Amino acid sequence: YNGMTEEAFQTDITKEVQTNLTTELILEAIAKKEGIKLEEEAFQDYVQQQMDVNAYKSAEEFYKSGGSEAYERKIFVCNQALDMVVENADIQYGVVPDESEEK
Repeated sequence: YNGMTEEAFQTDITKEVQTNLTTELILEAIAKKEGIKLEEEAFQDYVQQQMDVNAYKSAEEFYKSGGSEAYERKIFVCNQALDMVVENADIQYGVVPDESEEK
C-alpha cells in the first residue's frame, strides 16, 4: 500500500485498470483499422525472448504468467499497433499547436 489506506489503494487500482483497458481497446481498434495481423514467426520470437529474459521454462509457463496464450497474442498485436503509432507520430517539441488547426 505504500502508506495508502485500503480505500485509496482500491481507487488507484481501479483507475489503473480502467486506463489499461481503455488503452487496449484503442490499440485493438487501431490494429483492426490498419489491418495489423499477428505474424506467427514474430510472435514465437517474442515468446522465446520473454522466456529467455524472464527464465520461464516453457511457453506455457510464460502464457500462464500473463493469463493465457490468447491474451498474450492480443497484447502482441496491440504492441505492434503501438509501435506503428510511435513510428508515424509527428512529434514537434517546443511547438504550440495553432488552436484553429485543432477544430
